[in-house]
This record gives sequence, C-alpha cells and structure tokens, in this order.
Amino acid sequence: MFWKLLSLITLLSPLCLGTAQKLSHLLSSDSFFVLGAENLQDHNSKLKVFIDEFQSQDVLSALKVLFPDATKALPINPNNLIPQDYSDLTLLDLIGQETWIGLSASSFNPLPAITFLSRTSPTGTEILKQQIAEASSTQGTTRLIEGNFVFYKTKVETNSFPDTVVYAQVDDIILIGTNPENIRGALRRLAGNEEPSLMTTDSYKNTLGRLGNGHFYGYINLPAVAKLGTRFGSGFGMDHLVKRITGVINTSGVFASVLRITPDGLHTVGAQALNPTAGDTELLRLLSDPTPVPREAIPYIPETAIGVSLRHVNLTGWWNWLHNLAANTPDIGVDLDAMLFMLLGLDLRTDLLEWAGPQIATVTLPTEEVIEPEATDLDLLGETVYLVETSSQKAAQIGLKSTFVSLANAVATFADPSGGDGNPITTNREVGNIQVTSMTAFPGATISFAIAGDFAVISTNPNNLDAVIEAFAKHNSSIRPEFVNLIAEVPNNVQSINVIDTGAMLELISGEVPNQLKLLSGLGGADNLDFDAVTIATKTIGDYLDFLSNHIGTNVTFSQVKENIILTFGKNEISW
Repeated sequence: MFWKLLSLITLLSPLCLGTAQKLSHLLSSDSFFVLGAENLQDHNSKLKVFIDEFQSQDVLSALKVLFPDATKALPINPNNLIPQDYSDLTLLDLIGQETWIGLSASSFNPLPAITFLSRTSPTGTEILKQQIAEASSTQGTTRLIEGNFVFYKTKVETNSFPDTVVYAQVDDIILIGTNPENIRGALRRLAGNEEPSLMTTDSYKNTLGRLGNGHFYGYINLPAVAKLGTRFGSGFGMDHLVKRITGVINTSGVFASVLRITPDGLHTVGAQALNPTAGDTELLRLLSDPTPVPREAIPYIPETAIGVSLRHVNLTGWWNWLHNLAANTPDIGVDLDAMLFMLLGLDLRTDLLEWAGPQIATVTLPTEEVIEPEATDLDLLGETVYLVETSSQKAAQIGLKSTFVSLANAVATFADPSGGDGNPITTNREVGNIQVTSMTAFPGATISFAIAGDFAVISTNPNNLDAVIEAFAKHNSSIRPEFVNLIAEVPNNVQSINVIDTGAMLELISGEVPNQLKLLSGLGGADNLDFDAVTIATKTIGDYLDFLSNHIGTNVTFSQVKENIILTFGKNEISW
C-alpha cells in the first residue's frame, strides 16, 4: 500500500496555481544533494511535444524490453499508480509546480536520508488525502505529532533501503522521508520556526542562492559527501590517502546549477564555490586560475565540425599537482615521472610538458559509419581531434614522435600474440603541405599527429585529422560560420568555451545507439531473450533520438572565475 502512495506522490509533483516561499527552505541544513523543479505548468505546451512523442513511440516499453532485469527490480507497477476515478489525468497533469528531493547525512544510518517535498494541485491534494487515509490505517503505521501537525511513520516490509518511511500532508504540501527527524524539522520550519535550513547555509548562498529562479535546480555539497564517505573509507589502513582525497574534494567545494525554459530553448547557469581553507592551495590555484582562453584555435574548425571546445589548461601545473599528490601521500608514495619512464620509456616532462602551452582545443566531427555490435571501434580517441598549443614546433615534433614511439612499442609488445617485441609501423604523408606522422601499434590501433601553425594536432581518426589540418591550410575559408559566430558572442574574460551541434550529435547517436543497445541487451544475460523484440525496441529508441535531433539545435557554454567561484553559462536552442 505504501509503495503505491510513494509512487503517486512522486508523480503528483505539484501543479499549484501559485506558490509562496520555496519549499526548499524546508530541507535540512545538512542536505548535500538536492534536485528541484518548479513552475513547469507555465511551459506545458513546450514540454507536451516531447512527452507525447515519448508516449506515442512507447519508449518506456522499449526500455523494459532492453533491460528487463531493471524493470523487475522496480517495486512499483506504473500502470496501477492512478486511481480509476482520476484516470483522465495526463502525464503533464502529473508534472509538478514545485518539487524538491534532498539527501542528507543520517546520524543513525550510514546511508543518507531522503526527503521529498511537493506542492500539489487541488486534484492531486484530494487524491493524496484519500491515499494517506488508507495508508495510515494499515498495520505497522504509527501516528506522530510535531506541534500542530500530524504525520505518520510506516514500517515497509522490504530487505532493501528504505525500510521506514515517514509522511505528512499539510494543506497542498506533501512531505515524505526516511528520517523522522528531518520531517519534524520540515514541519517546524513550515510552521514558521526560524531554525537552520539548507537555504541558511553559506554553501547554498554562494551557489544555488545566487543563481536566481528557474525551472530545474541541482545542488551538491562535495565536502559533505566526502565527510559521509570517510565513514566507509577509514579503518582500512589507507587513512593518509583518505585524508588527502578528502582535502581534494573539500577544496573542490559546492556545485549548483539552474535551468530555465525560454521561448528559444534552454538557458543554464551554474556556480562552483571553491573552498580556500581546505588546505590544498595548489589545487585551489589551478581551479581558480582566471587566465582567459585565447581564440587562436578557431581557424582549425572545419565546416563539418559538430562540436568544439576551447580551454585554458596549465598542463605542467596539473601534472606537478598530481605528481606531488602521489609522491607525498604515504599510502601511495610513487614517483609518477620515474614510473612512466620505467614502464613505458616515456619522459613526460621533456617530451610533452616542455613545449605544451596552456591552450587546449578539441574538435569533434561526424562518424564515418555505424559500428555493428561485432565490430571493433578502431578510433581509440573516438571522433575527436585534439589540439595542443606549442611553444616550439621543433620540440613538439620531436617530443610527440618520441612519446608515440614509446607508447606504440609498449602496446605492440602486449598485443603481439607470440609474445615478441611487436612491430609498430611509422608512416609519413602530407596534407595541405603539412607533414602528418602516423604510428600503428597493431592493425586497427593507429594514432596520427601533425604540427600545424602553433598547435600540435592529434587524433586516432586520420580523416578527421585531415579535415582539421585542411581547414587551417585554407586560411579560414572552410570554418563553420555558425560556430564562429557563437564563439564571437562569448565574453573575452572566460576560461573555457564549448559549442556543440546537439541536434547533429543526436542524429549520429540515433544511428549508432540501436546496435550498441543490442550489444548491451545481449550482455545483460537475460533468459529467453527475444531478439526480434530487441530489434524493434532498439529502433524505437533510435527513432525517438532522431525526433529529438529535429527539435534541438546548437548548444554553447562558457565558464569564468570570480573570487574563488567558477560561474558557468549555457544556452541550447530548441524548436518547441
């Protein structure tokens, strides 16, 4: 009975005609992971297009065919959630006005406590009132009181978490959780008591509290997660490592993001509040580096590109930090430079870091063909081409050749079925008067590089590498104009820029994913697998992704650092 109530509550995420204070102020101050949604009814017509297509193609049934074991694990039958008297409700009627889900540390359980808050529509309020009346009268349910409010605790017959659920309904607000004290605190705050909550914490104020209103919210407090994790990581003889990793996580701070539905698509804003007092000063310096990323890699973007990223990365600084972390943590105590040289013959500092500049760019191009389940993906780096700024073309040429010779020799040795030394092959060719060097460790494993202008260009897909070099050689004549215009709109004082043709990416995925899902379904080990049904189901998933590709356009995001806070901004075009 209670799982039916829980399922109904989840679906009846509110549809109120207006809200007062955000329900997030009811969440406890020790909440470390929070998701929220509100005011979705203002965009019913936009969301309905995607939901209707999802239902029309019966994507949920397709997923059940592909992953039957996951379906069996669900304790709820979605077909029995809505009482017959309310069967005329649509899915959009069940998407709420305001809903919050929070995880917080529990004082009596190593697993986190869950709290669910929702403001329901008049119809939803009436449904839940009836369901709670039925659930509260069942055996194993205890009636409790907090101030003027009544709430209930039900013992759930299950061997999994949670085994106890607490719930209350106050007018149009539903509260449900696994920790009675969290529900008590929420009821006190609902009554107007001024006591600490999530919204009163500095972590919230520095992140989610500064981002403004939206339609979807996300929040994660990494230091709180690290504190929770030390309960499991300590006592295993690796306390020094746990302490160091905890310091890294604490320095990384708190993340939050807000997504807004707009007439032209989706807008996102995010904030990462770094912790300057966590002790890892070098990591803090690297994360908070405000140096803006130059735009010098733009001439390398081919007209066929479907994704590009530009970022400023202190490669030497990051390697030094990682090297010190490994060397100075007693539980590891490894000199990474010496280890790489001993295992691979690779002198990373001389061969790479000595010439590598801080500009790093990636260019993603379309796949050439759909990969069948039995085929091997030979592009070890995928369809992406990597560009690394060079301070010296000669040093880059020598360093990359030395690096890839060492790697190819190592890979070829392991790949040689006879246990011999392997036989990597090196070839050279020219593209646009620029020399391209390719090294093949064994058939199907080839990496290519070239020094073009001020960048080293690296890829395991020779055609994509050629496209990038040709774009550079043609002196901007083949650059994708849309990407250039979007990058030009980004402010100058940013540390990273990402532009993706999401529609084109989804179109490619829609062609690849059916075969990949067939493979996953087969590996799942399900009994009596119906291959015909799997084929139909994978086609359904591909068709829905293809539908999405026709509605979703280009996405651009960028980030900048201000006073130990990393701010991110994004915009994704959508044809509603």
